[in-house]
Amino acid sequence: DILVPTQWQATLCNEQLPTGIIEEGERYRVHALPAYSSGNEVRYRYKFRQLWLLLKEVKPDLIHCEQGASALSYTQLILCSKLLRLSVPFIFFTWINWQAPRRWSDLLLWDWIVRFNTFHTAGIIAGNQEAQRLLRQQSMTCPILVLPQLGVSHDIFKPKKEGACEKKITKRLLFVGRFVQEKGIFLAPFYEPDLGD
Repeated sequence: DILVPTQWQATLCNEQLPTGIIEEGERYRVHALPAYSSGNEVRYRYKFRQLWLLLKEVKPDLIHCEQGASALSYTQLILCSKLLRLSVPFIFFTWINWQAPRRWSDLLLWDWIVRFNTFHTAGIIAGNQEAQRLLRQQSMTCPILVLPQLGVSHDIFKPKKEGACEKKITKRLLFVGRFVQEKGIFLAPFYEPDLGD
């Protein structure tokens, strides 16, 4: 399952989507929920009741958030999952490879959010080695995988031959992020675009 905001107003895009399931395939569903502070990757968050009901229905085995350690949406997902008593690992992705200037508001709010989010994080995907280095400087001790998210080799990663697995296990993954080309979600193997006639 993939969760995206119903609207996203930013420099590169201006998306408007209806609330609810906006796309569904054999192995995936895309949910759009209203969000506050749309367009701001750090401050945006979902309407709590709707997020609660979605998590209660989906019961994901893993939550992958595309917004990084300081994102309120990540904090919200963790809190909501804990209140629902979901036993689920959390991971996040970040490209951030620069040190942002420090402000007094960081000490009052954002440092606490980063500490809370990383305390509950089982692993991190970094988009580059510099991002990994900065995360280690910030005392991130969980596993960090450097994965640029620019595709994979079809020579290395390919489906197993028919009958190679005795038992098929289905896991559910909740993707949290903007439903835009830059996130690479359209390149996922389960995404089948409708090309029309």
